Amino acid sequence: MLAEITDWIEAHEVTVDLLKAAAVVLLAWASGAFSYLRRFRRKPRLEVASTASFIYVERPSESTHPPNAMRASFVVNASLVNASNEKIVLDHFELSYRSKGFWRSHRQRLLRLGFPARPRKRVGEITKYMSVWITEYPLDEIKTAVIDGSLEPKESCGGYLLFTSFTYGAWNPKIKDEQVHVRLRAKLTSQQWLSKSARLRVVTDPAIVEEFSPGFVEHVAHESTWNHDLSVRR
Repeated sequence: MLAEITDWIEAHEVTVDLLKAAAVVLLAWASGAFSYLRRFRRKPRLEVASTASFIYVERPSESTHPPNAMRASFVVNASLVNASNEKIVLDHFELSYRSKGFWRSHRQRLLRLGFPARPRKRVGEITKYMSVWITEYPLDEIKTAVIDGSLEPKESCGGYLLFTSFTYGAWNPKIKDEQVHVRLRAKLTSQQWLSKSARLRVVTDPAIVEEFSPGFVEHVAHESTWNHDLSVRR
């Protein structure tokens, strides 16, 4: 059998050469196609660090607010990754959450607020100052660049975001296993939307959020910070 194959190859050298050339072209095309597909899949993406994020929940007195009222402050550590080959520019962020009422879940469009002071974290004997999105603190002990979401190809940036809501009843965030399911969305100036879901742990101790951002409790208690929600008709 081997001898017959050898004889056939020797008798059809031109055909064999053509087959070799076709195989080389096919391999080159396949490699190029796969490379193109890999480039095509490299899109911008949004990431949320759940372990560095939380939701601060307060239940105001029923004597001055509706029954079952809840003030929720969503502190989200988010990163924008530009894995594409084009420059991208952030337009804005929106946050929604799973509520107690099924028809209300993820229909919110909460807009970003500013923190009263730059977030920080105690690491041993030092204080580590954290990055925040599109916010500048003139009296900072340190000077950091403002994160505006304008990214060249293969760049990334990240920082903290704050959203608040003041709801009651079926509109309240649904707490399950001491967590709330949220969905963060980022709109780019190209009109492209990026989305990322996460579960945020619930925090009720005001001392924790005050250490994280001094003045936080008083800040979110002010009516001007409540319900910056595009889904609510005004």
